[in-house]
Amino acid sequence: MEHKMISWSVLPDLEKEDLGLPTVKNETIKLFNGTAEKALGAFNLHPHITYFDGVLYAHWSVHYRDEDSPGQYVRYAISKDNGETWSDPYSDNAILFPPMEVPVANPDEKDADGVRIMGHRPHDRCGTGEHSDISWMNDLCGYYHLMLCSNGFAEVDGHLYAIAEAAKGVNGGIGRVAREIRADGTKGKILWLNEDVPDLRALNPNATNVKEYDNSGYDKELAEKIIYYLTDPKHMPQWDMLPRGWKQRDGKTVHDWSREFASRHNGAGCGETTYSYEAVDGTHIRFWRNNQKIQHVQYSYDKGETWTNVLDTQFPDTGARTSVGNLPDGRVYAVGNPGVKRMQLCLSISKDGYLFDENYILAMKPELMKYRGRAKGTGFHYPHSTLTEDSLFVIYSQNKEDIFIAKIRLADI
Repeated sequence: MEHKMISWSVLPDLEKEDLGLPTVKNETIKLFNGTAEKALGAFNLHPHITYFDGVLYAHWSVHYRDEDSPGQYVRYAISKDNGETWSDPYSDNAILFPPMEVPVANPDEKDADGVRIMGHRPHDRCGTGEHSDISWMNDLCGYYHLMLCSNGFAEVDGHLYAIAEAAKGVNGGIGRVAREIRADGTKGKILWLNEDVPDLRALNPNATNVKEYDNSGYDKELAEKIIYYLTDPKHMPQWDMLPRGWKQRDGKTVHDWSREFASRHNGAGCGETTYSYEAVDGTHIRFWRNNQKIQHVQYSYDKGETWTNVLDTQFPDTGARTSVGNLPDGRVYAVGNPGVKRMQLCLSISKDGYLFDENYILAMKPELMKYRGRAKGTGFHYPHSTLTEDSLFVIYSQNKEDIFIAKIRLADI
């Protein structure tokens, strides 16, 4: 079957700082200022935002220094006045999913004075206690390190739940957790969505906040409802760290699709998928991240029940996370990095879901990075978005250390 191509009407001009694009009118605030204080964190990424029952909710991953490292946890904030003011994101109450362990020293990174930089990223199998091709440089401790990654929201039975991935090293997921968040600032218990709740102390004798992560809060009926909600392509989390994967409505996991893509691209897989959007002809489409300088997509002709293979587009990209959706009038929008590395954050709009012929700069000229850290980089990272009655809100990280929120009024686009 032949699929309609997805493209820009005019490609960005990479020789120009603004890519030759106009700037979309927006109001932007800095929600969280990264700091090297151990109780807060100089690394902030994976932001998510949603609008529920008249309130905006945002949460993101935090670490003392480094990306996806032991002790990475999740903070959140809420706004009851359409983004004008936000709850205190620096308070203890703003800790949504507390760290599973305290940060540890990274043995292969030191500062200018030769002092170890706090934070450690043993990607795969630090628990083997060995250094090998499948175990990135680790501290040879013989046990797993634990981290959490912000991963979206779920709406079930009139309640809102924040979602996070839990992992022993970023490629060794141990499960998915959820926690109800409420407009009054209170939170429910932490709930594991996988019934095989891990024993954190068995993975790491230095595990912390163990009581909050034990199985006392497990609710099978509720967990299954949340899991089902997250199988909807319009709500599917963008990260799946569980080695076996979380099955979607077509019976496949993101790992299955990545392996299929790799089989046609010399072993190079694809990364995370976006939520899906609906094109004017009813086709459901979702973008896939990879490093080939274009977006890749899947098409569904049965409202997201089954999907095509991951295919090429003519939509430019730098291999970063993208956020997509439908505006209230049916038009499609995409927020991402189609320019030079991640130095520009752009908003693209399409009338039919295929040709994106309205393209704007949302952010450019990032500030100087304040702190060094593992896998940090200058630019605008990992946008996510939501709609209120009158505005499009985009949350993103600058330099992987500060969290910003942009408000774009629908009347201006």
